[in-house]
Amino acid sequence: MEGQEFDLPWLDPLLQAKFYVPCQCGLKDSTYFCIDCKCLPFCEFCETNKHNGHKVLKVYKASYQVGIKIVEISELLDTSDIQSYVINSKRIVYITQRQSKKQNNHGGGGCGSGNKCETCGWSNLFSPAKFCSIQCKRKQSNNFFQHVGAFVNDLNSDGILEKSVQKLASKQSSSTSTTKRTFKAPQNSFRKKCRKGTPKRSPLM
Repeated sequence: MEGQEFDLPWLDPLLQAKFYVPCQCGLKDSTYFCIDCKCLPFCEFCETNKHNGHKVLKVYKASYQVGIKIVEISELLDTSDIQSYVINSKRIVYITQRQSKKQNNHGGGGCGSGNKCETCGWSNLFSPAKFCSIQCKRKQSNNFFQHVGAFVNDLNSDGILEKSVQKLASKQSSSTSTTKRTFKAPQNSFRKKCRKGTPKRSPLM
């Protein structure tokens, strides 16, 4: 299920991570993230020496924001309805909500005439994309399951859900009982042959 798919222990650390800042080792910028360790981003030197054999994602900067190659992240998440872009021959999806210096009244941005992001209103989307980033799709998934949970809780508090379950169980039990009463064993469909009488000889002429 989609909501469960986005409930991953490494996703929040990825969304909150700060990339393209000096690595803790002080050698290069942080452009890698390890989903096994869920630690702070690190540089390629640390990736080689400290995360060998781990599942590591490399990020790329485009339009002042950070994205991940779609071929890598799509192995972990469903990105089919997230807007993708080709940057330096690499197709990426953005990690966090798109931002623009020209924000409109609806909170969106961009220069395209396509669809708007269902979460933040970013307007530079093209069908079938519904979200501008992984973060926006995550928020929408969380909102959906929160509404479902609240609805179920309301039903439970009113006793409606319990009554519905009891009614359904009673109906199924009644149906099973009726089926047992109306069932009849099939009768033998073959007709019994009449027993022949004693043969009589015809009179002689």
